[in-house]
Amino acid sequence: MWYYHILVQAVGEHGEPVNTAIFGYDEQTVKKIIVEPYMKNEDLMLASRVVPSSNVQFIDIFRSSKREGRTILLPNGTNARDSGISNFYYMLNCFRRGDVEDVGFCTNEFIPSAPKKYNAHSDVSRAATDLMTSASFLGLDTNWSSAVCALQLQEVGVKLVAKNKNIKLDKSNVEKILGRKCDNFSFNEQYEAFALEVKRLFDMDMPILTIHFRKMRTAVLHEGYNPKPEEKDSIASFTTGLLRKLNNIDKGSNTSTD
Repeated sequence: MWYYHILVQAVGEHGEPVNTAIFGYDEQTVKKIIVEPYMKNEDLMLASRVVPSSNVQFIDIFRSSKREGRTILLPNGTNARDSGISNFYYMLNCFRRGDVEDVGFCTNEFIPSAPKKYNAHSDVSRAATDLMTSASFLGLDTNWSSAVCALQLQEVGVKLVAKNKNIKLDKSNVEKILGRKCDNFSFNEQYEAFALEVKRLFDMDMPILTIHFRKMRTAVLHEGYNPKPEEKDSIASFTTGLLRKLNNIDKGSNTSTD
């Protein structure tokens, strides 16, 4: 007789990953408790926790002749039940790679495709989840990935709008606008120059990149700092305000700096 083990990752209330490992279901229970509500975009009951299907990032289903998670041994000598609590990503990777004896991947037999309503979203979420799973040994989490996305949007948004408005942000032009040499030429200097030109050309004030915010940007993008949830929320909020401002600038009349 086969027993089925289900590994699920969902998004929590504050964007944090919520991981669940369930062991020892029979086939009918898997279909009734997991597959059917998921395919209908209904709420799932995962370890006494109600999770909307739209919050699910992935569901992986594995089969084994062993029912109990504690009897499934991983390559590092721990058992699946304990790893499901303390080292979820290690167990997930071992299962997915086929590194665990008597454990086979069978998700496609139960879930051949994502729910239609969330196909596009699920494809993106799965790709992002796979990337973060592969990078889990680095200690990075979804607060980091969300912050990176927001911070990169700032830089890309500024540069695209600058290009549309013919505000040149190469080193020589930035130095000319700022009236000083930029030995360590970076986005900080480009943003300062952009803000000055926006003020001159459109009489609009850009949000200020504080020293704290600049240090946070460097730490997240280049040093792998995991921002706290409130720090991630602050970065996202700042980015949203910046994008709205950039959108207003982009809608204005084109002006050349030549």
